[in-house]
Amino acid sequence: MRRAYWSADFAEAHVVEAMLRAHGVQAWVFDALLVRQDWFKTLMFGGYRVMVPDEDASRAADLIGEYRAGVLAVADDAVERPACPHCATPGREDAEPRRIVFVVFIALHVLILAWAMYRLIRWLLRRRRRKLAAAGATPA
Repeated sequence: MRRAYWSADFAEAHVVEAMLRAHGVQAWVFDALLVRQDWFKTLMFGGYRVMVPDEDASRAADLIGEYRAGVLAVADDAVERPACPHCATPGREDAEPRRIVFVVFIALHVLILAWAMYRLIRWLLRRRRRKLAAAGATPA
């Protein structure tokens, strides 16, 4: 086995693996799960390595060279981009659903934070009352 490609990006390593397999070269992404567990150490682990058998190493190097040069890129007219149902602009995503999800996400976090602060203040007041009661003083 030889390393045919190295990437610090999980998706790119798998794209290269799929491209090699589509051209008949057996390829595997090594250390994918190990590096994803602690992605701060990507360089220490050696990143995501695309490995190929020794007999396919030269063919894989040629294909990866073509991939990097853009020879294997798909032409824009060959890619189907459906039109947006709201504005009829082809290939444009509607950002509004993401905005709604984002607002709901923020609102939930604000509510959770408010609830946690309420619980903390309540706990602190109970604790203070218990200390005062244990000392024999009356709370003010």
